[in-house]
Amino acid sequence: MKNFCSLIAASILLIYAGNVTAAEKKSDFPQKPIEYIVGFAPGGKTDVQARGIAPFVKKYLGVPVIIQNFPGAGGRIGYTKLFKAKPDGYTFGLFALPAMILGEYLTTTEYKTQEFTPIFACFLTPQVLVVPSDTYQNIDEFVKAGKSKPLSNATPGHGTSSHLAGIVVANGLELKEVRHVHFESSGPSIAALTGKHVDFSVTNLPSAFPLVRAGRLKPLLVISDERDSAFPQVPTPKELGLKITTIAGIEGVAGPPHLPLEKVKILEEAFTKVTADPEFLNWAQKATMNIVPMDHGKLRRATEEMVKEVEKYKDFLIQK
Repeated sequence: MKNFCSLIAASILLIYAGNVTAAEKKSDFPQKPIEYIVGFAPGGKTDVQARGIAPFVKKYLGVPVIIQNFPGAGGRIGYTKLFKAKPDGYTFGLFALPAMILGEYLTTTEYKTQEFTPIFACFLTPQVLVVPSDTYQNIDEFVKAGKSKPLSNATPGHGTSSHLAGIVVANGLELKEVRHVHFESSGPSIAALTGKHVDFSVTNLPSAFPLVRAGRLKPLLVISDERDSAFPQVPTPKELGLKITTIAGIEGVAGPPHLPLEKVKILEEAFTKVTADPEFLNWAQKATMNIVPMDHGKLRRATEEMVKEVEKYKDFLIQK
């Protein structure tokens, strides 16, 4: 009997030791700095987002989060580097939709968007149709002109999210003819519009905001399901009865393929806490960034839905 009791006690100790070991393993991550890959140059929208959120992620993970910029090829250099990274949780990076999907359609890529491991999405960036402030005063005037003559749209690059949005808007408004003029980034495209070298631009809201605030540009339509707090007076397609698909930019983070779920959960939890942090929300409001949290499951589903939606416009995108 004594031996039997001793055996039970030993078994309990082994089970306890196993549980402790499992708990320790779970808390072993992270133990060193994490690399945050951004496939664009410093100063752009996605870089600003990364640098804005990184200190808060550090706060909740307890380790430094180091931004690494790998600009070039419309973000594809950074996406590829992330795709090939070791799936140990110490490298995550910008996961931008629909930009990554568009890259696959228009070029040969070494990554597959749906094979990344989604972690969390923080930002939802609507597109906005803007014109020089002394031209069209409302969307009705703009559509009337667009049905009677060709118009030109400034985009921040062929195959960008804004280019796709421009195609969607032009089709939805049934404009007679639109020539999409591609620039290297949002800055030059907005400058061309301000100088009246083109008729309009469908661009991401943060890029347009400073010149709208300065009175140089006028927003006519926010391509979103709801009005945006940055332009509360500007209508949405739904309000006007327009059949325009709202393909907003989703910016979050993902890991390389096969990132273990237990590490995804730890990273996801940290980002969830960040998006509820009043200090972070204050920063986002000042930076005109819309915070729409998506956990890894929602982000994966959003990716699948986005792939199906972008597929509808593939032929238009190829035409340039």
